[in-house]
Amino acid sequence: MSRADLERVREWATSKLSACQEPLNAENPYVKVLKSVDTVLTSINSGRTPARPFVEPARKTQLSSA
Repeated sequence: MSRADLERVREWATSKLSACQEPLNAENPYVKVLKSVDTVLTSINSGRTPARPFVEPARKTQLSSA
């Protein structure tokens, strides 16, 4: 995603929050989007690569032949 794409996503989430009738909290999906986009934009502006969360690889399972 480009910086322009991220800024458009940020504007979209901000507009959704503005129209939201629910109380804002950290569990709101639009708040999560804003925090994530802000983190990536901050990393881009500082010239750093954002830290990637550790994702455990999927385990291979063997099918038993019965």
